[in-house]
Amino acid sequence: MVENKGYKEFIENIGSVFNKAKSKIVSAINVEMIDAYWEIGKNIIEFEQKGKLKAEYGSKLLLRISKDLKLKYGKKIVAVVHIFSPAKSLI
Repeated sequence: MVENKGYKEFIENIGSVFNKAKSKIVSAINVEMIDAYWEIGKNIIEFEQKGKLKAEYGSKLLLRISKDLKLKYGKKIVAVVHIFSPAKSLI
């Protein structure tokens, strides 16, 4: 098959458009995951602290959350809970 002069450039252009779209998708997913992690952490802290400055020591809430989330949603979501610590607060 004989190639046209611009065919190689044409193929490169299609590849470039595709790669640019993939990059935008990855970036959008990262933004959404950061938002989700922030909201999950905020919810955990608010639930755990119940309006107080600090959480009650020894409540083992994160262990319970991890167990329950793993049972309901699988192992991958549990990694999100392990990011947070009872010592962290919103302040």
